Amino acid sequence: MKNKSFLLGLGVILVLMSYSCHLVNTTVKEPIIAKPSFWGRVDSVGRMAYPGTKAKVCFEGACNVVMHLSDSVVNSDCNPDYVGVIIDRKDTMKISLKDTTLSKPMIFEQGKHSIEVVKLTEAQVGVIQFDDFVFTSLGDDFVLRDSAYSDAPLIEFIGNSITCGYGVEDTTNLEGFRSVNQNILKTYGALVARHYGVEALYTAYSGRGMIRNYDGSENNCIPHIYGRVFPDDSLVKYDVKTYTPSVLILNIGTNDFNSEHTGKQLNDSLFVAKYQSFVTYLRSVYPKSSIVCAVGPMLSDGYPEGSNSLTRCLKCVRKVVDDCNQSGDAAVWFFTFTSQSAPYGEDYHPSFYTHRRMAQELIAFLDAKGISSQLLAK
Repeated sequence: MKNKSFLLGLGVILVLMSYSCHLVNTTVKEPIIAKPSFWGRVDSVGRMAYPGTKAKVCFEGACNVVMHLSDSVVNSDCNPDYVGVIIDRKDTMKISLKDTTLSKPMIFEQGKHSIEVVKLTEAQVGVIQFDDFVFTSLGDDFVLRDSAYSDAPLIEFIGNSITCGYGVEDTTNLEGFRSVNQNILKTYGALVARHYGVEALYTAYSGRGMIRNYDGSENNCIPHIYGRVFPDDSLVKYDVKTYTPSVLILNIGTNDFNSEHTGKQLNDSLFVAKYQSFVTYLRSVYPKSSIVCAVGPMLSDGYPEGSNSLTRCLKCVRKVVDDCNQSGDAAVWFFTFTSQSAPYGEDYHPSFYTHRRMAQELIAFLDAKGISSQLLAK
């Protein structure tokens, strides 16, 4: 694992109306070190692996800001981690952590401001450690504001490469993974969360399945990694009660059935049993949440050849939901996305155009079934 330091400087320059004001408001103060508020699966020292984990600070007044991060890269230099830096909840910069040091000056108007840093790439790319923000006030009116995230309703997306946004920014169907084309903020999950004005958690990892991964392996499948801060590290546990999602969207099964490209037949009955067990576990942790069991848009009956993957997955997931409903749990739902079409992202993954359609379909479903009322109950 290769350690690289990342330094982002955000210079805030106040535009002044007079010379006398200029002399007063550019007085340099002692630096103020601020720890951010975190969102998502973050450990005690600020390390984050899952896409969509983030750090935020809010402030008011003129200042210089320096943001300190480090990156542990498990992929090559060709696939660095990317973060989105969101200024005042609207302007987003996508920044690579490939360079050791990066300095980017910015100008803020006078007023209240926020800086939010979102991990755009998934755990297979790397683990980011967010250390702190360092502020140097340029006037007498600078103050740090409350940066805590709200306890309002939230939605969690549990899945694989589709949910991670693998290739979402590509429309040429390039072969092979490129982290530059991954962006959690452009996925169907982010679009759905934005539509309802809620925060989103993403427990997702490319290639992982319910009982078997795309490469045919059976280690570190989705149920295994759900209780971890870092999906490939079983020693760092995650308290699954840290957040209580009002709605959970499970988009799992694509890799289980597509793993038959390895020549190893999937046991459909075992898939159903393990899926049912995972839903039962989620229900025990989140007794009041709605759980939507979805079938993604990448499956087809034509791949792997002769496998009838889509038909079988639909049947299996439907059985999981039917069994839950028949046992008295009416808050478990079945949903299927429309099969994708061109333009495709990398390796035939959904492009942003498909993610946008997926979001529209899921929003329509949540509204029609009344599930969205749980997200709107502020």
